[in-house]
Amino acid sequence: EFPETFMEALRNEILHLYDNAFEVIAHGISLHRHDINSDVPLEDIVNKSRAVMEFDLDSKYETRVKSLYAAIVDFISRAQPSISPDYADRVYAYRTASRDIVQSVKDIKHLRKNVSKYVISENEAIRREYNDLRVKIASVLRHINKLRKEDEDADVLDFDVFKAEIDTENSIANGTLDKLIRDHKITATQATSLMNDFAYTRDIVMYLSQTGSILFSSKDPGEREASELLELDPEELEGTAP
Repeated sequence: EFPETFMEALRNEILHLYDNAFEVIAHGISLHRHDINSDVPLEDIVNKSRAVMEFDLDSKYETRVKSLYAAIVDFISRAQPSISPDYADRVYAYRTASRDIVQSVKDIKHLRKNVSKYVISENEAIRREYNDLRVKIASVLRHINKLRKEDEDADVLDFDVFKAEIDTENSIANGTLDKLIRDHKITATQATSLMNDFAYTRDIVMYLSQTGSILFSSKDPGEREASELLELDPEELEGTAP
């Protein structure tokens, strides 16, 4: 009966889900949330952060992420038959955002093992590569926080930049990884791990960027449609490579 109230309640619960996931994601890459949300350059933070954060990721996922996600899905399913078609696309988008948040945490579960291993490695080359993955994830988290604080320098369209850069500014695309192997700076086994973990990182950046775009785009249908028209589709993102 009150679709605007429903939409606001749904968005608030997804933000709650994001907050819970933010804790898991940040600690999964051994970074403190207050550091990510600070103004200190992320490169400086990760280079100084070589202590692995020990916590029960599986327990956090089950109690703080999975259970809330299930409640959100149930909430949407119960309300959807009564929701006006005018709100159907937005409800679908919110459901997608909640799913992407959960997928990000699942990928962090895979990524955490090697991040924890290599951020304390004495091998500077492999440590630098994993720190770069941490920066890429933390950058999106920081941008989402800026949007929540309504920072005037933060724009929803900046998520396109994150999505483009993850495919162009990485050691696999620019040939750095091959050179590290040739120069015996890292082993073939380490390179394989890095390639797999880059794939997880890419997915996380894409999921979080899409979530941010959905949650912080304009609530006004006209403004939202105009903003969506300015967003780059996957084909256009590929075309942004230098």
